[in-house]
Amino acid sequence: MSKTAEPETSVTVRERPDGWELTLCGEFDIGNVQTLEDALDPLVAKRPEALFALDMGGVSFMDSATLAVLLRTVANGAVVRLHRPSSVIRAVLSASGLENVLIVEND
Repeated sequence: MSKTAEPETSVTVRERPDGWELTLCGEFDIGNVQTLEDALDPLVAKRPEALFALDMGGVSFMDSATLAVLLRTVANGAVVRLHRPSSVIRAVLSASGLENVLIVEND
């Protein structure tokens, strides 16, 4: 029996005039959320009030540990916008009651 390979988790960062654009791919959970933290933390430290536009089109799963990282970013003064989240990600946001804290956009 062959095992299906899990998608690689990655974060790509691009600076914008108003903040940062991060493209996330894969599954983000407690086992690998450090990848997201390693990308976000130095950016928040550099510009805590910036916009963080996260392209979620390539994210197939995220858990509460991932939500905690995003909420910490908001608590530090940043604006977090989630672009192109899948129905699975929208369901996580809805179930957690965070769809009004993290701005969700379809583009």
